[in-house]
Amino acid sequence: MSFLLGASSESGNHQLHPDSAVPSGTFALLRAGGLRVAASTDYTASRTIWYCHTDEVFVAATSQRMISFVLGSFSPNQRALAWFLAGGALGPENAWDQRVHVLPGNSTVRFDAERWQSTLDIGDPLTVREIKRPIQEHKHQLQTAVEEAVSSMISQDASWVLALSGGMDSRSLLYHLQGNPNVEAVTWGLAESRDIADGDAAVAARLAATAGMRHTHWATDNRQDELDQVFSRFIAAGEGRVDHLSGYMDGLSLWSGLSSQHSVMIRGYDAFGTKPMVGTDYQARESSILISSADLRGSFLPAALRSSNADIPERLRQGEKESLSDWRDRLWLEYRTPYITAALDDVKFAYTEVVNPLLSRPVVEVVQTLPVRMRTRKRLFRQIVEEMFPGVPFARRDSVRHIAAISRQQDVKNYVRDRLAQIGQESPIPQPFAEWLAQNLEQRQQSTALRHRAFTFLSSTLPPTAKDVLRLLAQRPPTMDVRRVALRVVLADLATKQLAEDAASGLSNAAAGRNAAPAEAL
Repeated sequence: MSFLLGASSESGNHQLHPDSAVPSGTFALLRAGGLRVAASTDYTASRTIWYCHTDEVFVAATSQRMISFVLGSFSPNQRALAWFLAGGALGPENAWDQRVHVLPGNSTVRFDAERWQSTLDIGDPLTVREIKRPIQEHKHQLQTAVEEAVSSMISQDASWVLALSGGMDSRSLLYHLQGNPNVEAVTWGLAESRDIADGDAAVAARLAATAGMRHTHWATDNRQDELDQVFSRFIAAGEGRVDHLSGYMDGLSLWSGLSSQHSVMIRGYDAFGTKPMVGTDYQARESSILISSADLRGSFLPAALRSSNADIPERLRQGEKESLSDWRDRLWLEYRTPYITAALDDVKFAYTEVVNPLLSRPVVEVVQTLPVRMRTRKRLFRQIVEEMFPGVPFARRDSVRHIAAISRQQDVKNYVRDRLAQIGQESPIPQPFAEWLAQNLEQRQQSTALRHRAFTFLSSTLPPTAKDVLRLLAQRPPTMDVRRVALRVVLADLATKQLAEDAASGLSNAAAGRNAAPAEAL
């Protein structure tokens, strides 16, 4: 009854014993022996484990829905809702149920059923601090760590699919996976993106051809006549942890297709992030989407639905002697990775296994020691990757439509307006607020669209140095967007209703003649 979901850098069943050391890799590790249970995260909690301990139940799971099913009840978390409406994620240490805890990275929660006691062992806090050594030595260590992570986590005797874009991360994985006959590449995005020469899809196709790897492009154009299915599937699979719908507007058809192949997906999420220079507290947090409603101008949220920077846990605050840049990069590891990256992977886990070699502990530990100038905008990593496929440029345009653009689509606005009208008394969203949002979906739409188009144009044309200068000059936080908040309200309402339904059909209610567990929760 022990499970390692994901991949470790070790082989053998010894790592499934509750008392064994936690290996390196990217995984959720749940181990049982006798009356003892241990649940462990990897170094950055790239795969989330939730747990809850009451007088009647101890449960640890990779699914909030499963925990609701086991508990047989659902207790909404107002703090999670407030963070979600402002930044599109549940916020630090939050679950949709206020009784449920998030297991931090590099940590283990243990439960002794005989004593009915649980203990939490949290590993040493992650630090980002330069170690003085020649740049060539830093470069060699990073190259070696990446190569060893790929070779130890990606076996030759399984079927793999590499998520390939035109950027740096997946390109580096492609380089090390050349020659493995069990790996093929896939890129997804709008159908029209295949014809954009400097876009992700076209560049990925060139990279795969250069590497001699089979490549497939999956169109994820939104299904305008089936938006209800798009939203409900996104919630059923991802549990409403994040509002990033962009890659899932096809109703998750891509992932259904990949599931039928019985392949494991290789992702290129990394410990760097495309982090620009930062000059303010807000910019350091914004690069990891650690945003509260207090950060945004023109906030129109009701008082009960506002989040505050005072709610940020002490461990995520800037240290007394920590530079803004070091803090920015630590937040990427301690907030962005476990709360945003892991949330996006949750959608995929409903269909396929996922591994992230660039987030394995040895790679992250090297990144933590790099000079700040080599971390900013991945300068050292870029030097390494530029040498891999010198004849193929990096992509300059994304293949998916940004969530801000999706929220402005007329079909999406119509769907959101209809869903807002269905919010009832049982929802944690106040009905008057839902009505106000429905009446104001056209507010400042033209100016918002113009700003987004200008940002997209500058991002695809200006060199990184120029973009950094503009960013440092434009330190003013953005204005809260009515359409984006309305979209989040709909997602939050759907997520909390789903969790309440799971609880109603849960274990404690099944004996009373209720329905069995929904298939999606098992």
